[in-house]
Amino acid sequence: MATENQSLWQVQMSVGLTFETYSSLVNRLPNQSKHLNLLIFLAIYAVGLSVYSFMFDTFEGGRDNYAHFFISKYSWKYPRLLLDHWGKPAFTLVSSPFAQIGIRSVVIMNVILSAFTGYILFKTAIKTYTISSAFAGCLLLLFSPYFFVISASAMTEMMASTVIALVLYFVANKRFTAASIVFSSLVLIRTETFVFYPLIIAFFIYHKKYTDIPYLFLFPTLYTIAGFFYYNDPLWLISKSPYRGSVDVYGTGSILHFVKNLPVLIGWPFLLILTASILWFIVNRIQKKKLKEEPLLLLANGLWMLHLAAHSYAYWRGGHASMGLLRVFVPVIPAMAMVATAGIHHMLRKPRCLKSQLRGKIALMVLSMAQIAQPWIHLPIPYRYDEADKAMLAALDWYQQHNSSERKLYYYDLLIPYYLNLNPFDTTVCVEKFDFKEPSFNGENMVLYDTRFGAIEGMSNPKDFLYHPNLQLIQYFAPKITEKTFNGSDYEIFLFKTLNEKNSVDNIRTLDSLKTHKYKNKIPLFSNPFFAYGQDEFFEIFNADISEMISGKTFNILHINAKLRNLSRTDGLGFCISVEQGGEIKEFMSFPMDEWIDKRYRDQLLSGFNGFILKIFIWNQQKKTVEIEFDKLEVSLAEKIY
Repeated sequence: MATENQSLWQVQMSVGLTFETYSSLVNRLPNQSKHLNLLIFLAIYAVGLSVYSFMFDTFEGGRDNYAHFFISKYSWKYPRLLLDHWGKPAFTLVSSPFAQIGIRSVVIMNVILSAFTGYILFKTAIKTYTISSAFAGCLLLLFSPYFFVISASAMTEMMASTVIALVLYFVANKRFTAASIVFSSLVLIRTETFVFYPLIIAFFIYHKKYTDIPYLFLFPTLYTIAGFFYYNDPLWLISKSPYRGSVDVYGTGSILHFVKNLPVLIGWPFLLILTASILWFIVNRIQKKKLKEEPLLLLANGLWMLHLAAHSYAYWRGGHASMGLLRVFVPVIPAMAMVATAGIHHMLRKPRCLKSQLRGKIALMVLSMAQIAQPWIHLPIPYRYDEADKAMLAALDWYQQHNSSERKLYYYDLLIPYYLNLNPFDTTVCVEKFDFKEPSFNGENMVLYDTRFGAIEGMSNPKDFLYHPNLQLIQYFAPKITEKTFNGSDYEIFLFKTLNEKNSVDNIRTLDSLKTHKYKNKIPLFSNPFFAYGQDEFFEIFNADISEMISGKTFNILHINAKLRNLSRTDGLGFCISVEQGGEIKEFMSFPMDEWIDKRYRDQLLSGFNGFILKIFIWNQQKKTVEIEFDKLEVSLAEKIY
């Protein structure tokens, strides 16, 4: 046992001394050499992430990426967009040159900003801490899961994080005027950062920098003046705020939602180091030990904790424009990284003995390396189009093939003008977020309605369009397997043609016909009425080896079409599908029976085997008396197209 402990000690000594030797050598290098090494690393990071971003079909933030891109791109053609509140005026101004090339250029701009933010954090930390601590803090920041994916997007959060990093840098260097001017741009990049004003003003008062406080309002004042001449409203930054949604739109959730998701937001290694750093800071305060950088750490902690409290409250109460999206925390991750860097430095600076010092440095190495893997552990990157996106792309391909460019297109989903290369601000070509109750339909135009954005942006549902007197349904698309939207409805896409006269075609019958044609190479398995009564645990619907039936045929889904007549109770009843092969269950699916009350069909994706036994049954888990009656129950395998 002693020999094993001695061997372990030798390994720890070897690794620790290697890390210590490298850190010591680097710390002895001139400042220019230190920065050159970091710049080389950040250049590799930026180039690598820029190339990697081209593997993304879509980006963190979803359709908001296209919205920001459109506003930035067309701000040169429509200058009013430079004052668009939703687009964030400061972000629009800076990103507009990149947007002229394309959305990928805006993404690369954010990659550059993320690398620059890492450099600023390093510059701030190296003023007080060791090179190894500063570099570790830089790694924690750059490879925080959400910081990483927002870097590869066209969203505003990355620019806001750069601003906060710069504010901390200028404060650390006692350049309060520069800090206040840079801070003043923040609210024009992320609106919710107005909550930082009491904290930053109190910080300036504490340091007796009274003359620098007015600079905190510099950019909002300049934009207020500029916007006054367009909006004729001196308070347009408040009155034109787009964030006035209800609970129905934004939703609500637990007040601990963001706290519980901190591991996903910043990664486990970062969270462990941050927690240890805060605990160390608290103990240090209790022992009344003064740190020269204490005001900076108080500001950094105050920024991210205030941000956490504000968003947690807003999401908990609902109706305050918070949907519980984790990406809103990206702006304050540099502040969190600053606190973590301080903790790393001070916890390793005065170890009790060489043994604990070595273990501490080994732990730091392991955690830093583990942090690099966090984006891939917590997030499904690179982001790919989901089934709903693929259905929309299929609809757009069909639209391009069958429709004249002279027709105006009404839509809700911003992927549509992006994919079709349309100018969303040219209402002679396309119209977004139109009012379906009073549409300005002139001539034969097109309406592309989807249940994801139509429900939120248009406050409508498919029936509003299917029963509209001047709309004729011409095509229908849906994912191969059912996907739910924000409000719980099935995702579907409807293409309508506008008519000057009243529609003489029954859209509902057309819809049924279009849905039927989405299933190719149908293999019928079961088609009968179904009745069951009793207390049995299982009621069998279908059980057979269908190997011969499917031999040489192509399918991807199990299609169930049903018409429920009677269901005496709903509790504890499951509609189950089991796929077995060689006595082994390959797939098992179950969903509540009460789904059939309002639903007529269900598609279940199957992996597909050369031969298997398919079982379909109703599971009466509570073994209570139940009566179930279907007027029609059809089961078939098919190849479904979008």
